[in-house]
This record gives sequence, structure tokens and C-alpha cells, in this order.
Amino acid sequence: MKTAKKKKASSTLHTSRTRVESSRIAHDKKIERIKADTAQTAIIGVILGAMLVVVVGVVAIHFAKPERQVADKVSALATNYYENSLYKSVTDEGVNKDVLKKYAETGFAPVTLRQLLLFKSYTDTKESKYLNKYCSDEATRVTYYPKEPYGVKDYTVEYQYSCSF
Repeated sequence: MKTAKKKKASSTLHTSRTRVESSRIAHDKKIERIKADTAQTAIIGVILGAMLVVVVGVVAIHFAKPERQVADKVSALATNYYENSLYKSVTDEGVNKDVLKKYAETGFAPVTLRQLLLFKSYTDTKESKYLNKYCSDEATRVTYYPKEPYGVKDYTVEYQYSCSF
């Protein structure tokens, strides 16, 4: 025979109240955790955003310096001049590469900034106005040194700037 244990009504009521209260407490704690997580996420986001702004600012300032821009523009002009004018005038598609060997140590005669700018249509370019603002077009020079195997891109350039920033 089975003996059935009867629960008292008061213990059942107490258990259900405890469950309800514990679920409310758990719910409230969960909401508090969500609020705390959201606040932490927002703070971390603000800090990372500020760091990103600082890094972008430093990089922008570095690349916006006139010294850097002048060096980049002169380098581009020098590359264009050597590969599209000087190299083609000295060599005839590999026939006269022996001529380049003569200049490997001494280099070609220095080319002035004025010559580089004239090669690229001196009067129409914004580059010429910008470069003339900071640099002397006669005193700023580049010297080319060809190197083996004496191809179009096989050379080094020595820059001699006469600029004021």
C-alpha cells in the first residue's frame, strides 16, 4: 500500500512565492548586467573612437607636411623624366646599354627641377606652382645613377634640395 505524503498548503504557497521572487530577482539582475554591459561597451567604443581620431590626425599631419609633399612630387617627376626621356634618349632598345655603364659610378649630369617641370608641361601644372612656392627650380637637382642590368627601372636617384619651408 502506498502512503501518500500530503504537502501542507502553506509550504506550497511559500515555494511558489519563493520561485516568483527569485525569478524577479534574477530578471532584475539580468537587466542590471545588460545595463552594465551596455555602459562598458559604450565607454570602450568612445575610447576606441578617440584613439582612431588621434591616429588619423597624426597620419594626416605627417602626409600633409610640405616637405613630404615636395619630396613625393619631385620623386614622381624624376622617375617620369628618367624612364620616359633620359633612358630612351641614351639607349636604343638595348643597343646602347654600354653607354649606361660609363655613368654607373659618376652618374649623369644633374637635372634641375626646372628641366623636370618643363618636361611635364611647366606652365599648366599645379605641381610647378606648388614646387616653386617652396623650392628653387635652378638649385634643386637630381642626379641619376644607372645600375645593372641597365633596364628602364634599374637606376638610383640622388636628390639635392634647395627648399625653404
